[in-house]
Amino acid sequence: VTWSSSDTDIATVSAAGLVTAVGNGTGMITATSGSSSATASVTIAQVASSVTLSPTSLSFSSLADTATLTATVKDANDSTIGSPAVTWSSTNTAVATVSSAGLVTPVATGSISIIATSGSASGSASVTVGELTITVEVSPSSLSFLSLGDTGTIVATVKDSGGNVLPDSVVTWVSSAESVATVSSDGLVTAVATGSATITAASGSASGSASVTVTQVASSVTLSPDSLSLGSIGATATLTPTVTDSLGATIPGATVTWSSSDTDIATVSAAGLVTAVGNGTGMITATSGSSSATASVTIAQVASSVTLSPTSLSFSSLGDTATLLATVKDAGGTTMSEAAVTWTTSSDNAVATVSTVGLVTAVGNGTAT
Repeated sequence: VTWSSSDTDIATVSAAGLVTAVGNGTGMITATSGSSSATASVTIAQVASSVTLSPTSLSFSSLADTATLTATVKDANDSTIGSPAVTWSSTNTAVATVSSAGLVTPVATGSISIIATSGSASGSASVTVGELTITVEVSPSSLSFLSLGDTGTIVATVKDSGGNVLPDSVVTWVSSAESVATVSSDGLVTAVATGSATITAASGSASGSASVTVTQVASSVTLSPDSLSLGSIGATATLTPTVTDSLGATIPGATVTWSSSDTDIATVSAAGLVTAVGNGTGMITATSGSSSATASVTIAQVASSVTLSPTSLSFSSLGDTATLLATVKDAGGTTMSEAAVTWTTSSDNAVATVSTVGLVTAVGNGTAT
């Protein structure tokens, strides 16, 4: 008997009829004796017996990294199966995923296995997504507030070493000076007092910071009282300014500049002390930054004393005259040169009379005041 194979790339046959599989496919084995022959069909279909992955383990430190696993499938005789059908899966897609081509992509920190299955055989590789090297970026990098109570938001972005945003990262916020500025758990910064502070956003061992400056700017100035009336030259009174920012918070120690509309009527010191100089009405202005307020000041001397010169007169003849000079002074002792004076006699006009200008005329014998 003579043996032959229709395709030795699929199967060979020995002189004793031993058929050996060579490659996948279907062929014919023929046995010939004389002029007679017979054929048998031979089908070679490798069945997966083992699956190995290369490499057998992967380690990631950035979510931007990827790696490809290669699956080698062999049959029971340890022959590699060319172009086998392989199904890929991840034991936890929240940590890492795998594509149909074996491309592994990290998703979050953790450890899992990637499994390659061919038929009833399978193999696996371990995957570890390690503690990521991260950075924290804050935006904006600085905030400036002009009023107490003002707010602004700082945004923290956590990224891995590959620059990928880690949206679920836990961020802790801290202010270096809560007496100046506070910060909420979501990065809302509130101005509390004039000064400087540093706001820090931390995630794990990484952090980022932004500088905060609070400088109150005067938005309004009010004076108390808003008007003054002084009755004597040299009399003084103090005006008290209140300076507030745009949100109505008082600015302690605010710089205030004082001025008088007419220094012949009143002057004002750097401390807001108003001094009466002359009769009339003027305005005192307090200025802080670009804001100002005014108070009216009226100086109207009020007579406090009247003295006559001379203090006594003697007449020896009826009809004699003499003039009395009246000096009127206010409470501060300043002469009121234009004071209105009314002249009268306190006794019988039969002794002496007095005119509207202080001219005394002897009328009869006696004493008069």
